[in-house]
Amino acid sequence: MVFVNKRLGYASTSETKNFDPSKPEKELLFVDVNFLYSHALKMTLLCGGYRFLTEDEIREFDVTKVADDSNVGYMMTADMMIPEALYNCFDQIRKNTPWTIGV
Repeated sequence: MVFVNKRLGYASTSETKNFDPSKPEKELLFVDVNFLYSHALKMTLLCGGYRFLTEDEIREFDVTKVADDSNVGYMMTADMMIPEALYNCFDQIRKNTPWTIGV
């Protein structure tokens, strides 16, 4: 995770003071990840032997069966499409998270 901090930022949503509906909404998210560096120092470093899984391996792959202390690790990427019907669910989560209450 890379963090670039600006010293001053303003949110602009319908729930904030001085909201200007003629301008696009702007939300702020600050995530404080504690001990990330020291945790990473304790983990095994990736050092080679990289390869892509075959189509058969991908179909059979079950992440729940990979032991936490396994000598083999996996790096994954995912493109997700969220159905429009669920947008309001995520909006409710956003509005009720500790870092957005009272913004």
